[in-house]
Amino acid sequence: MKAIRTFFLRGVMPAVSVVRLQEQITTLIGRMNRPLDFYRALADLLDTYGDHAYRAGESVTGVSIFPSYHVPPLVWRQMEVALAQAAKRFPRQALDVIPLLWADEHREMRQIAAWMLGHIPISEAGAVVEILQQLVISNVDLTLLRMLLDKGTLTLRREGEETLLRLIENWHNHEQPIYHRAGLFLCEVLVSDPAWENLPAIFRLLQPLTEKPEPAWLNDLVVVFQKLAERSPSEVSYFLRQVLSRGENPMTGRLARKVASFLPEQMGERLKKAARQTSRASD
Repeated sequence: MKAIRTFFLRGVMPAVSVVRLQEQITTLIGRMNRPLDFYRALADLLDTYGDHAYRAGESVTGVSIFPSYHVPPLVWRQMEVALAQAAKRFPRQALDVIPLLWADEHREMRQIAAWMLGHIPISEAGAVVEILQQLVISNVDLTLLRMLLDKGTLTLRREGEETLLRLIENWHNHEQPIYHRAGLFLCEVLVSDPAWENLPAIFRLLQPLTEKPEPAWLNDLVVVFQKLAERSPSEVSYFLRQVLSRGENPMTGRLARKVASFLPEQMGERLKKAARQTSRASD
C-alpha cells in the first residue's frame, strides 16, 4: 500500500499494482447507486494516484487550463475501461452520477463524466440527450464543450443517428447562443468521425446557417466546412455555390471565400469567383 501511494517524483514513475487498482475500481463501481459516495470515492482514488509534484507551469501551450490530478496513463486507461463498462451495465446509476462529476472543477472528473455518458446504452437515448442539454448550458468553456460533445455522443453516433440529428436541429433553432455554437461543434464532431457517413444530413442542417450566417459563429461554421472539405471537397464547392446563387447575403460570400482556401486550387478559385459575383450583385 505504501508503494501504491508513493507520489510521482520528477521523471520517476511510482510502482502501481494493477491488481490493487482493479480492486479499488471494483469497490468504486459498487458505490454507483449512491452518487455522492461514488463521487467522493472517485476523487479520493484520483488523488491517491495523482502527481502531486506536477507544476502548473508545465501545462501544454494552447490547452485549456483546469486543475488536474495528473494520474499516470496506466491508471487512467484502467479507469476508462472499467467505467465505460459500468455505464453500459448500470446506465441509470451512471446518469445520476454524471452531473456530479461534471460539476467538479478537475479536468479528469469532467472527462470521466463525458466518457461515461458516451457509453450509456441507446435505450437511454432520451436521458442522454437531456443530460447533454443540461451540461452544455452549465459550462461555456469551449474546450470542455468540444470534449463533451466528442466523448459524450459516442453511442448516439453509432446507434442513434436520427436522435442526434434532431438534437442538432433543435440547438440551431434555440434562442440561447451557446446552443447554436454547440450544434456547430457537434456537426464538426460528426464530420471528423470516419464512421459517420451521412454527410448529406450535415449539409441539410448547415443550409439555413449558411444562407444567413451570424458573425458570432462564422468561424465555427468555417471549421465545419473545413472538415467537410477534407472528406468531400466537390460537395462543399457545389453546396456553397448553390447557396450563393440563391442569396445576396454578404456574410455568405465572406464564408465562401474563407472556405475556398481549404479546397483544391481550381475548385477554390471557382468558389471565390461565385462569391465575388454575389458581392457585386448585392452592391
